[in-house]
Amino acid sequence: MRTINWTEIITGPRANYVYVYNFTSKERDCLPCHKSCERGCWGEGAHNCQKFSKINCSPQCSQGRCFGSEPRDCCHLFCAGGCRGPRQSDCLACHNFYDDGVCTLECPAMQRYNPITYSWEINPEGKYAYGATCVKKCPEHLLKDNGACVRSCPESKMAVNGECVPCSGACPKTCEAEKEVHSGNIENFKDCTIIEGNLQILDQSFKGFQQVYANFSFGPRYEKMHPDRLEVFSTLREVTGFVNIQGYHQDFINLTYFRNLEVIGGRALTEYFSSLYIVKTSLKFLGLRSLKKIHSGSVAILENKNLCFAKTINWTKIKKSSEHGTLDHNNKAEDECIAEGLVCDPECSADGCWGPGPDQCLSCKNFQLANRCLRDCDSVSGMYKAAPKLCQLCHDECLPTCHGPGPGNCTSCKHVRDGPFCTQSCPISKYNDHGECKPCHENCLGGCTGPGNSIGLNACRSCEKAVISDDATVKRCLHKNETCPDGYFYEWVGPQEQGVLRALAGRAICRKCHPRCKKCTGYGFHEQVCQECTAYKSGEQCEDECPNDHYADEDTSLCLPCSPECRSCFGPEVSQCHACRNYRVYMNGMSVDNNTAFNCTAHCPRDAPHKIFPQDSDPYCSAERGEPDSQTMKKN
Repeated sequence: MRTINWTEIITGPRANYVYVYNFTSKERDCLPCHKSCERGCWGEGAHNCQKFSKINCSPQCSQGRCFGSEPRDCCHLFCAGGCRGPRQSDCLACHNFYDDGVCTLECPAMQRYNPITYSWEINPEGKYAYGATCVKKCPEHLLKDNGACVRSCPESKMAVNGECVPCSGACPKTCEAEKEVHSGNIENFKDCTIIEGNLQILDQSFKGFQQVYANFSFGPRYEKMHPDRLEVFSTLREVTGFVNIQGYHQDFINLTYFRNLEVIGGRALTEYFSSLYIVKTSLKFLGLRSLKKIHSGSVAILENKNLCFAKTINWTKIKKSSEHGTLDHNNKAEDECIAEGLVCDPECSADGCWGPGPDQCLSCKNFQLANRCLRDCDSVSGMYKAAPKLCQLCHDECLPTCHGPGPGNCTSCKHVRDGPFCTQSCPISKYNDHGECKPCHENCLGGCTGPGNSIGLNACRSCEKAVISDDATVKRCLHKNETCPDGYFYEWVGPQEQGVLRALAGRAICRKCHPRCKKCTGYGFHEQVCQECTAYKSGEQCEDECPNDHYADEDTSLCLPCSPECRSCFGPEVSQCHACRNYRVYMNGMSVDNNTAFNCTAHCPRDAPHKIFPQDSDPYCSAERGEPDSQTMKKN
């Protein structure tokens, strides 16, 4: 254990290694690690040497691991625990997801955007995330949810045919009935959609009571409960037995707590063979606006001194059993209700209502929008006529009106328009141009913020391959199959890059060749990386111009050596020198000026044995002795 370098393994700000030997016997003397082990080992033999992929990395790999100590030996950013090479397929383990031998940031999406139909379609290449692995199918015992394999659906979804789908309203939840509702069990009904049994709200529900068992022993004492705690029943849709309401409280004035109750089953009945029994309550109106069916039993509404609207209801529309009648006696007098203005809304039909307002009608006289009755579909903005007596709300993305269902019938959009459809945001392959989704450049990868074919503002977020300028900015993106243009060389971007190039980590870029190179395989002007020179080639490297002792062959763009007698030249002969290393021999035997033709020589010929040293030009050979000056004397 003491040979292992734990810094290589443990990470994080609280990483700490502690070794404690707290035994009475002497600590064991262990064999040393194998001689081939670089540092520590996990056991005997060369195969147990500790492998390193972090502490021996170059600083350029500081954000990841490596497979060597050189700057270009960094693992891909998606690798965890080391790698065998720089690619995503060389990882020993994956930071995020493993997909058919390659580490990826995420699994292929189950849907992809079709720019022709402006819609999302099933992606045949899509895969589900099963833990940290991408799979085509989830195991049979798991459910599919938004591209992942899960053990159970989240709260807002329910399982349908092995897939989690959004619930329409509250997700189904069946709860067992209690003898009566009280402060001790009210929270048991939270999020219930079905109560299996009977629902009873009595006086003691609000006043509290002492539990007394059949043997006259005392149980728990239940405290008072305010009627507003009945709001837990707002998700309730069905009661399989009967509903018994006999509670009285000054704030218990309606049953809108049960506004989503649709069905009373009547599998069990109470007094007067009723499945809806409302007697001696403080209710002023019922408010059961969603109640559509009472399968069995009668309706008994009795002795409710403050209750209006009950007589207006056409119960035959709701009760499905013709064997049971309706009892409606000793409630508030109808003329008193009318005098107090407690009458159905003018938009309600003759079938009556559950209370005041256009959202309490049993059915509508003209048009209906959800639970609300309207004079017409134009009376409220944001809706359209869907059927002869039915209004529907415009799609959420419409602003404010529409001429039909869905996001393709909006007159204008709340956010952006993608083709004919209004949508909250543009798909990843498009950008928002003043409220209209327009396609990114075809070379963009991962979306864009504008039409540009580069990375940055009003351009791509990333691209498969990019041409990089001298200041490390992206000049333009390339298609993944495009080759680098002339004057650029191919280079792999490692995980250590910062700035704009970080968006290209793990991909290719085209860097500009050295200015002396027209074509290259790397940066520099040596022939090992420079395939073609911009100007001239001298020996093994490119030059902007030939050295003084070479001349340029314009046909081959090569710098060729001058004659050894030339200091500079325009050809290989001694007659093609610009300047001589030793002496000039003028063709006409006289020095007229520097434009006179001459040859270069190391020794003056017999016919011109005299050496003349002028101040402003090369020494030359002459047939006559010249008048020496101070400069000539020095040279002699």
